[in-house]
Amino acid sequence: NEQIKKIAFGAVYTEETEEGLKLFKCTPKQMAAWASFSDFLGGGSRCTTGIRLDFHTSSKYITIEATGRFELYLNGLYRETLIFDEENPTKTASLVLPLSEESTDVRVTLIFPSHEQGILRAVELEDGATVLPHTFDRKMLFIGDSITQGWNSGYDSLSFAWRTTILLNAESVIHGVGGGYFHKDIFDSMPFSRIVSMYKVYHEMDITQFINTMDQFYTEIDVETKLKRI
Repeated sequence: NEQIKKIAFGAVYTEETEEGLKLFKCTPKQMAAWASFSDFLGGGSRCTTGIRLDFHTSSKYITIEATGRFELYLNGLYRETLIFDEENPTKTASLVLPLSEESTDVRVTLIFPSHEQGILRAVELEDGATVLPHTFDRKMLFIGDSITQGWNSGYDSLSFAWRTTILLNAESVIHGVGGGYFHKDIFDSMPFSRIVSMYKVYHEMDITQFINTMDQFYTEIDVETKLKRI
C-alpha cells in the first residue's frame, strides 16, 4: 500500500482496511461536516471524485483488483472503463501495456469513480519493472457541488474539473459534492496554488461570507469563483 500511495493523487486522506486501500478527496473534518448536514451529503463527500493512480512504468502488463467503476488512460488517451463487481471482490482486470521498441515506458492513469467510493485492493506489475510517479506542472483545488463532481458528464473524466486537470497537467483535488452548498465548516486548509470554485447560489447564501472564508483558508493564492444564482 505504501507503494500505491506514492503514485496516488487527488486524495488528502487514506485508510487501510480489510476491504482494501480507501482514498478520500476530503479530510475527516470535512467528511464529518458534510455528514452532519445529511447522510446523502456525507456519502457524496466519501466518493472518490478526482482520485487516480498516475505513473510511468516499463511493465508489459498491469493487473488491477478493485471495487467500483474505473477509467483507464494509457499515455494520456482513454483506453477503457473497468467495472469491478462489489459482490465478487476477487474480480481482476489484466491488460497488456503498449510498450514498443521506441518507447521505454508507458504512462498509466487509473481514474477512480466520481459518484461512488472506489476501493483499490491490489495493483500488480511485471517483476523488476520501473515505476515513477507522474510529474505535474501545478496544483489545483476544485470546490463545488454536482457540477464539480461531474454529474451527467457521460464519463467521469469528461467533467469540467477533470478536463481542466488533464489540459493543465495539474495535480488536483476535486471537492465536488452533489447537492452541496456553501458552509464555513466544509473548508480545511490545504497547500494549493490555484482554487477553482463553482456553486449554485441560493438566495439565502451570503456571497461575501463565502469569499471571505475562501480568503481565510486559502491565502496568497489565485482564487477563481463561479457563482450561478438560482
